[in-house]
Amino acid sequence: MQEHRSNDRVPVECKLVKPKIKTEVYLELLTLAFLIALNVWLLFNLGSIDELKPDPKPSMLMLFGGLTGMIFIVLMVHELGHLIAGLAQGFDLTIFIVGPLGIKKENGKTEIYLNTNLMLAGGIAGTTPVDDHPSNGDRFRRVAIAGPMMSLVFSAICLSLAWRVGNFPSFPAGLFLLGGGFLSIGIFFATTLPAKSGVHYTDRMRYQRLMMPGKTQDIELATLRIMGSYRQHDSYRHISKSDFDLLIADDDPTNRYFGYFNLLCYQLEVENQIDPETEAAYEAAQEGISPAMVGAFNTELEKQKVKFRKT
Repeated sequence: MQEHRSNDRVPVECKLVKPKIKTEVYLELLTLAFLIALNVWLLFNLGSIDELKPDPKPSMLMLFGGLTGMIFIVLMVHELGHLIAGLAQGFDLTIFIVGPLGIKKENGKTEIYLNTNLMLAGGIAGTTPVDDHPSNGDRFRRVAIAGPMMSLVFSAICLSLAWRVGNFPSFPAGLFLLGGGFLSIGIFFATTLPAKSGVHYTDRMRYQRLMMPGKTQDIELATLRIMGSYRQHDSYRHISKSDFDLLIADDDPTNRYFGYFNLLCYQLEVENQIDPETEAAYEAAQEGISPAMVGAFNTELEKQKVKFRKT
């Protein structure tokens, strides 16, 4: 609301201020619309599916192996979109998982490992801000939309090549490319149509929360400020407690849990104590959070406690 007062003390006039959307958001959405239109055009101009029926018919082992491999590639391409966008903007790699392939960065060292967590096998790419830069919200918004965009680019490539490449006598390449195109379109819809996937926001919802000024954007920016400031200073002293309060007051259980966790770490370092009520609220907030996340956060909290006791 805005108040306009003249020197004659005329009655206050209230006017609703509409949130301003940045020009670059329109460009991003225009690019997304173009990619969607391109895929729709390709789908309506596909050749005959009968042309891609392999002859002779491949073995079940080849079909299963080819389909599994294409699923892996489609997931990897989507997550690489997020990862490349994050790294290109100066964010740091934290984790990258697709199927059994896992890459993580801890204590400055990058490690490749075998992922055994089936809940993460569908793919995850995590990059984090390295400082508390004012443009981190815009940067992370681009990271969010990069995955769906990459899926549409890959689907367009697969659909364009399927009939041009065709099938080889011993390998149905065209058929697998067609499958890759449809799978990639499926990943696009899975990460844009619903608001959440499990307890986490989908790419579309994360982008939308960062795009529109308001409460949800404030919460997303508070999260980025906490992550960026801690990464930059290796300390909670430069973080405003109001950012923790924003997360704790949110309706989303994951945000509340993250807020309580960081508030406890802040209390340990800055106030040299843990408030029992905050610790009890943190434990209560664990309900509905994945056991893997709870375990990781509790482990980190114990490290903070040990560090605190040594000081």
